[in-house]
Amino acid sequence: MNVHNKPNAPVLDSYWMPFTANRQFKAAPRLLAAAEGMYYTSADGRQVLDGTAGLWCVNAGHGRRQIAAAVERQLTEMDFAPSTSVHGSMVDIQGIGVLIRGKSGVGKSEAVLGLIERGYSLVADDVTRFTCIEGRDLRGTSSDLTRHHMEVRGLGIINVGAMFGVGSIRLAKRLDLVATLKDWAEMGDIDRTGLEGAHYEILGIRIPHVIVPVRPGRDVARLIEVAALDAKLKAMGHHSAADFNERLKAAMSSKLQ
Repeated sequence: MNVHNKPNAPVLDSYWMPFTANRQFKAAPRLLAAAEGMYYTSADGRQVLDGTAGLWCVNAGHGRRQIAAAVERQLTEMDFAPSTSVHGSMVDIQGIGVLIRGKSGVGKSEAVLGLIERGYSLVADDVTRFTCIEGRDLRGTSSDLTRHHMEVRGLGIINVGAMFGVGSIRLAKRLDLVATLKDWAEMGDIDRTGLEGAHYEILGIRIPHVIVPVRPGRDVARLIEVAALDAKLKAMGHHSAADFNERLKAAMSSKLQ
């Protein structure tokens, strides 16, 4: 049926059931063939203002591209988006989402607890669930069952939100850095300059990765904090190791001249 053609009786029969009192309707039919913005378009081409949408729902109009785009973005962030679970705890350090990995007993929980005591926020303990957002970002969160809680060896399960306040909990956070704790005895050559940029891959997305050597006496929480702040500087365009390397090469070049 063309929107500018008046529907005939056989066509009306498919829209209006026979048992309905529809004599007046069939005599002067008024069918809506399209909708855009705040107006409907009738079958004969007339525009009709939609004055009833606001009675029961948000009067946002029809065919709004902004709404369709928002729905599409939400679909990529919900259960339809690729997701996985990774063994490790996640903390928000001054806006930098850090996943802390390592073997069992290496000190992950102690490091996370130290960061929380410094005022940072727990996202997930022991197991972090990641969702891929639009193929470019990873959002980490915890399961509903373990949210707000963490296990500390020797103490058991603690409620972080109740103990340290609501600011110590973050429901979800983008992943910006992976920090792997490794026993000093298992370390080979240790990077002492920071020029070699390593990455850790989750769901096909490469995340900056640092390995933190662990041994008695080292403040691991402080080291992770510094790594997160350094990652924040790099995101702002300040690479400390690269800047120092350039200064060093410039100084050596000036001495050779």
